[in-house]
Amino acid sequence: MAWTTTPWTLPSNLGLTVGASIDYALVQTFNPYTHLPVFVILAKDLILKYLKPEGENGDMETYTGEQKIIPWKILASFKGSELEGIYYEQLLPFEFPQSIVQQPPYSRYDEWFWPHCRQESQWIVS
Repeated sequence: MAWTTTPWTLPSNLGLTVGASIDYALVQTFNPYTHLPVFVILAKDLILKYLKPEGENGDMETYTGEQKIIPWKILASFKGSELEGIYYEQLLPFEFPQSIVQQPPYSRYDEWFWPHCRQESQWIVS
């Protein structure tokens, strides 16, 4: 599970960073908004920042979205170094903008974005 202070960057994220020596866990639980089953990887020391201790090893088969406590269980544990090279599902799929795009004064994104627009014959309006 990734945390960000800049949610507007989520569609263009290309990767995530983990600490090589940090202990992580693969957790089976439910999305608190959709109530659909999910598998997430969390830093072990931070699990209880996201999930309630009362839900640990709860009944996954009978859970409904109406329950206040979301069940969860740890399926596997590993070091961050073991996660190198795995793929993740992006929260929002990235599509290259095809119309008018807001341009901040400057960002590192500019180094890729604007030259790419010129190469792809995109129109840039400023």
